[in-house]
Amino acid sequence: MKTKPESLQHILQQSDGMLKAIQDKALAYQKLNEALRHVLPAEFLRQVRVGSYERGILNLQVSSQSLAAKLRYLKPEVLSKLRQDTVFCGLSQVAISVVS
Repeated sequence: MKTKPESLQHILQQSDGMLKAIQDKALAYQKLNEALRHVLPAEFLRQVRVGSYERGILNLQVSSQSLAAKLRYLKPEVLSKLRQDTVFCGLSQVAISVVS
């Protein structure tokens, strides 16, 4: 017996599906990136993004080595400001990696 196809909207709204988990993770990263944007200087906004945030370690991805060097110089200040945001209250370390 054939089953009736489910609508995409129904699949996305299921609370236990894999798509829901992906959607939740994407929303979490969006919130992390938004919080990061409030802390970074303007020159970094388009070239830095959250790569991951696990166990108190925030991995920032940057587009170039020179930008990574500048960001490493600002890391203590950025870390201090991020800890003031409730999104990053458990933040213990910031790591920086260059992606192309």
